[in-house]
Amino acid sequence: MSRLGPSGKGGWWTAMSQEPNRNVNMPIHVPASLNLPQRYTDNILSFMEYGSSDKETKSNILLAAAPTITFTKDWSLKGDFSYLSNSNIQKTIVPRLERLESTVGSFTAVHTDPDYVSRYNFNSNKYTVNIFTDYAKTIADKHNFHGTIGFNQEWYTDQSVSAQRNMINSNVPVLGQAQGERTVGDSEQEWAVRGVFYRFTYNYDGKYLFESNGRYDGTSRFPSDIRYKFFPSFSAGWRVSEESFAKGIKPYINDFKLRASYGGLGNQNVANYIYYIELRNKQPASIFIKWSKASWGYASRIGRSGLNLGNRNNY
Repeated sequence: MSRLGPSGKGGWWTAMSQEPNRNVNMPIHVPASLNLPQRYTDNILSFMEYGSSDKETKSNILLAAAPTITFTKDWSLKGDFSYLSNSNIQKTIVPRLERLESTVGSFTAVHTDPDYVSRYNFNSNKYTVNIFTDYAKTIADKHNFHGTIGFNQEWYTDQSVSAQRNMINSNVPVLGQAQGERTVGDSEQEWAVRGVFYRFTYNYDGKYLFESNGRYDGTSRFPSDIRYKFFPSFSAGWRVSEESFAKGIKPYINDFKLRASYGGLGNQNVANYIYYIELRNKQPASIFIKWSKASWGYASRIGRSGLNLGNRNNY
């Protein structure tokens, strides 16, 4: 998906919504009848004709597969694999444009002084793997068993690069042809989760129910010594409506069940690299530097204290 619009005044939506009369009724060039030097007006279309632009291209790729292998009528092996890629490429060009505002003789270069050209590239990749096996068995038409054991892993990476430079060459508006100050930056991050899980259910004649679930999960967002934790859950139920003494309520309540449960799930909703020392350069441009490569700076955070995978209990 691509988007192209003017830059310098906030784009089409900002210009048209805030100043519709100026950007609809005003001509692009100063009328000759005003006896003024040939200039552009403050119409948003002037920015486009003069060379201002804001172009963005986004692309997404999703590949997925979900194979199933059936060994017997009671036992199967299933997989769920996916790959998701996102990219975003942006380029903004803002040449210096001196133009006439609404008052005759009032020229301005606001929004375009200083001029600049900027680039921004972003790419991310996410991989997901789920493999699990199911087994179901009924004994004597009353004892119903079902079990699942599986493995799950997700990992994600992204990186971005940005650059901007002033004093551009309007005929060749690229960073290499600009002569002014450069501003550059980049970032990258990654995270991963891995776990094994199970589910076991049993019911007797559809009346008495039991279920147990468990996950042993780990996340890269925590230090290696506290990265993994086991989270079990249990539940028991009674379908009262299936008892012989409850037949009288069937016309009014077709399913009445009592259920109690207890369990916990992990919580990894914290920032990446929170337990690393973060150093920030004292220059105007703030950057993230891994401590092992830092030459000088100051530590702003050591986030390991009190950090753990946590619990969210359900009752």
